[in-house]
Amino acid sequence: MILRQYTFNFIPGKSSFYSIFPLPVTSENMLIHTSIVSLRGLQDSEKLIEYYRKREAVNPFARLAPQWKFRSKKPILKLWDTANLCKIIDRIRRCQWVLRRFLHTWRRKRLIVRNTEDVVTMATIKNPVYIVDWNGRQVFQFEAESLMRDITGRLLNHDGLFDAVQAPRNAFTNEPLTLAQQISVWLQLGTYKQSWAFAGLRTCRWNITKFQDEYSIPLRLHSLRRTLHDANHIDTKDTFLDFIQIVHTYAGMAYSEDRYIQNMKNPESLVISKLRSLCLEYHETAIVYPTNLAKIILEEQRILKTASRWIYR
Repeated sequence: MILRQYTFNFIPGKSSFYSIFPLPVTSENMLIHTSIVSLRGLQDSEKLIEYYRKREAVNPFARLAPQWKFRSKKPILKLWDTANLCKIIDRIRRCQWVLRRFLHTWRRKRLIVRNTEDVVTMATIKNPVYIVDWNGRQVFQFEAESLMRDITGRLLNHDGLFDAVQAPRNAFTNEPLTLAQQISVWLQLGTYKQSWAFAGLRTCRWNITKFQDEYSIPLRLHSLRRTLHDANHIDTKDTFLDFIQIVHTYAGMAYSEDRYIQNMKNPESLVISKLRSLCLEYHETAIVYPTNLAKIILEEQRILKTASRWIYR
């Protein structure tokens, strides 16, 4: 049985024409697939079959994509050739990058420097850190150490025994830093010693609420320690007197508030300083072990037992 297929010769130009050649395909040659090729000079069907066999032997995938043969020598972009498309896209992206750099340089040269001295120390800036306000077309510069101290102080801000975290700010305008400005300050302070609070804010993706939740224990400990370190703070006096009353109740002794108020006027006293350190340790226990009630009770009993020995002196 002999089947017949037809191939078309398409050569654009002045001498374009169509030629139809009968191509016998026997049962043993059923796997030979024809495509659009130039058939000029191929008159014999047996030579045509031999041509296809040699072509598929060199490139088995040649029959999958049709090929158009033009007389023009100019390069023509083929729809199935993705390499040329990738080159064009790459050139477009490079042009965008160059244009963006040019625009950034042009905008940076138009910025106005607002200060030449550090706002905090009022001294000449040796290690500058720049904060750029693109909307206002102005730039501020600060000493690295002063800016790091201001950022850390706002992140560790507290009202007595309670933490009150505040976002980093521009010390010149007293406005909170934007996300881009915070990242810029972090990159510029990379060579200087940074605080754990600022590093924690970066870990929380510059989210103040998330920072306050994840670092609640260190923040509460910092507030407690800073408050009890100040002997003249009103919260320090109240916290200390409450602790002394608990110790007297534990030891079964009468409590005299006037006695300790007089003794607190001399904070360098050995007994008062020891009781203040035990008071701090007593309140730290509830913060450090918030979910371990047995551990809290055990530590409180140990601290009260030690403090009861000092009140007899």
